[in-house]
Amino acid sequence: MQGMMRVSCGALCVIPNGNRLLLGINRNLRGKGQAVLKPIGGALHFDRAGLPVNLTPTLADPLTPELRLFLPADQLDAFSVWFTARQAREISPFRELREELVDEYHAMTDLTPADVEITYLRTVTTQRLSDRAGFTGTLTHSIQEIYRVRFLRLYHRVALMQAAPDSGLYWVTEAEIRAGRLNDAITIQAETLLDSR
Repeated sequence: MQGMMRVSCGALCVIPNGNRLLLGINRNLRGKGQAVLKPIGGALHFDRAGLPVNLTPTLADPLTPELRLFLPADQLDAFSVWFTARQAREISPFRELREELVDEYHAMTDLTPADVEITYLRTVTTQRLSDRAGFTGTLTHSIQEIYRVRFLRLYHRVALMQAAPDSGLYWVTEAEIRAGRLNDAITIQAETLLDSR
């Protein structure tokens, strides 16, 4: 789209255990035949009616409330002001956390908001080429909110510690994250989480 910038806004989870962080094989990239560990989390949802009238986005997928869109480049500053106000959009990673750990990775049978303590850490803004299916190679203005997640029930902590590698969940060290590789078959894209613990 000429003169438009792809914008993707998400919430990512820092889930520590000692000197390791929990990451998962990214489902979108797995569908392209790539094994890439990424943070637990994903796109934030928003209320379209809550966008200011001075923003004229084209939604990446009009059928979902995901905060992934195309926006005229000269509207990025106004969009950032709206995003920072934390209104008319999700301000927690819980929905994505539950979807991934319960429905996608099947690491546990259920998870409620009362089962976790979620703490906002920081927001990271970057511009990068997307690796998302359908948008591969597209310059993307990425805004990621980083949250620390602590599981309050022993059941959930044990379930994550005992997750088998075939679940797609892995505990990795900071050194492995910085190296960008777990082994010959699995790469890691999670540096955004470092210095957030």
